[in-house]
Formats: sequence, C-alpha cells, structure tokens
Amino acid sequence: MGQSSPEPGAVLGRGGPFLWLLRKARLIRDDGHRVLRPYLATVAVTWVPLVVLAPFSRGAVSLLTDLSVHARLLVSIPLIFQGDVLMHELSRVAIARFAEARVDEGLDRRIIQGVEQRAERLRSSAAGELTCLLLALLAGQIGLWGKGEHTMSVQGIASPAISPATIWYGCVALPVFLFLIYRALFRWLIWCWMLWRFSRMELRLLATHPDQSGGLSVLVIPSRAFAMVLLALAVGVAGAWGTQIVFRGAAVRSFASQLGLLVALSLLVGLGPLLTFSGKLIRAKLAGRVEYGELARVYTTRFDDRWIVRAERDGLLGTSDIQSLADLSHSYALVRRMRIVPFDQYDVLLIILAVLLPIWPLVLTEVPFEVLLKKLAQAVL
Repeated sequence: MGQSSPEPGAVLGRGGPFLWLLRKARLIRDDGHRVLRPYLATVAVTWVPLVVLAPFSRGAVSLLTDLSVHARLLVSIPLIFQGDVLMHELSRVAIARFAEARVDEGLDRRIIQGVEQRAERLRSSAAGELTCLLLALLAGQIGLWGKGEHTMSVQGIASPAISPATIWYGCVALPVFLFLIYRALFRWLIWCWMLWRFSRMELRLLATHPDQSGGLSVLVIPSRAFAMVLLALAVGVAGAWGTQIVFRGAAVRSFASQLGLLVALSLLVGLGPLLTFSGKLIRAKLAGRVEYGELARVYTTRFDDRWIVRAERDGLLGTSDIQSLADLSHSYALVRRMRIVPFDQYDVLLIILAVLLPIWPLVLTEVPFEVLLKKLAQAVL
C-alpha cells in the first residue's frame, strides 16, 4: 500500500531535527504545544550559568547589567517557542482552507499537495536547521571577538576583558537565542515560498467576496503568528536601547530613526510576501467593476423602464425588484471596496503594535504616563 498523502495544512507542523531532539530529551510531548519545559531547560543552559559565573568573571557585572541579555534569554525565548506553536496551528488552518477553496474551484488537488510536500521536506531538512545553527555560532563568535582583542561589547556596555561569563554568553547563550530566531525566520521563509507558489496558480478570485480580498484573507492568518516572533525580536532591541538609556544617558528620541526602520522592515517581512497576489487582485477588481457595472446597467435600465417609464403600479407592494436593486447596489459597493492586498489595516496595526509594545516602557522614562496618555487621546479624538 502506498504512502498516504499528507494531512492538508500540516506542512508547517511542529517538526524538524530540533523538535526531534526536544522530544528525545522528553522536554516536549508529541503534540509539542506545551513550551514550559523547553523554556526552563533553555534558561538553565543559557541564563543560569551567567549568574553562576559572575563572581568568577571580571567584567561580568557589565554583562549582567545589560538589559538585552535578560530580555533575550528570559522574555524573547518563550515568545519564540510560543510563536512556533501558534505558527503551526494558524498555518494549518490557512493551508487547509486555501486548498479546500481551490479544489472546489476545480484545481487538481495534487498541485497543492506537491507544494505541501516540498514545504514539508524543507521544514524537516537537517541542512536547514544546521545552517541556522552555524550562523548562530558564527554570530556569537563575532560578538565575542569582533569588538577588539581584549573587550567584548554587549549591546551598549563593554566588558573590560574576556571572562568565563562573556565566553559562555558568546559561545552558548547568544547562539542559542540566535538559533531559535534563525529557525523561526527559516520557517517563515518556507511560508513565503508557499505563498509565491500559491500566487502562480490559477485562482478564481471573486470581487464580491465579503473579505474584500477575493477570498484570500485566510492567507494572512500566519502573519499574526509571525507577529510574536517580531515581538521577541523587539524585546531584545528594547533591552539594548534600555541599557544605553539607563547606563549611558542616551535619549529615547535618538532611536527614532532606528525604530522607524525596524517597523518598516517588520511590515515588509511580515506582510510583504502577500503582495505576490496583488496582480491577480487588481485584475479581479478591474474585471469585477466592468462585469458588475454592466450587470447594474442592464438591471437598472429594465427597472427604470418598468417602474418609471411605463409606470407600472400593479404589484408594486409585493415586488422583489426594489430589494434586488438594493442587493445589486451592495454587491457593486463590495467590488469598489475590494482591496488589492490580502491584508487589512488591522493586520498592519498588529505588526506595528508587536514592534512598539516593548519600546513603550522606554518612552515612559522620559515622558510621564499622564502626558503621553493625553497626547494619544488628542491624536485619536
């Protein structure tokens, strides 16, 4: 008996060599939805040794007062673990619904299965996660040795010498954090590739679909899971900036341009891949306006001929023509409001909030909460 086809939407499930190792270590169960054990194990391997080695390390005080170290190891890592679970759930829903709609339109199910199977192989690839690990180790070594022969700069505070604590951070703690980040980005890259392949398929996009995206809004759902990864990244950035503000006297406004760039890049990475569907959406909207415009012209002409020109009054109270005219007007309004991207302003706002949320406490160090709240109220109202 041949191997059965994979479950629709399971291609970005929680798999891969790293998750296999966690299962072998009994840090997670088969469903992989509980992340407390792997998080505690990661803290035990990364953060706890830094504290233990501090009394024996020159310059460890500088390392331990770097807020980015604690933000990454204690806050960002659980967010990444939870984001992986959320990505698993939401991508399954998105792929399954997209595949079901395409099959209903008459697309061969095997075409979508081919994309799923290729994504499954990429996701389970040992080479992919090994590359993430090697890049993380390399970045850790650059952080350890790249700032000078006898100093290590840790996001704003320079330790005066290489010490056991800084070596542990550069060789173990930081690479673990970066590996989890790179692994999450690698899986997001797989999803972006799937979106590109989906956008090349023959799609029947309805201009009157209530989601105002031709029925493609389901594909934006995984972006909401990726927002948690962006939140984890922003937490580390906020910790680095907080260190410079608290210990170096930097002003919050000095990071404005960097924050703007971070928000722009987050939007580009989180929602930009969905722009591959914009060409089809534009064509569907233009075609819809032409087709529904012609339908409206024919219907309103006949409506006018019957009820206005010939002034037929018999049966006026019982006719459904007026309701049909209203329904047609509503359909045409849907065509006019159709977006040329699968996402809406709420998805944009979610990405922005994910980036700005960790930065908010830094703003409060300079601007009183009452003043900031009043300015926000004035901007909204």
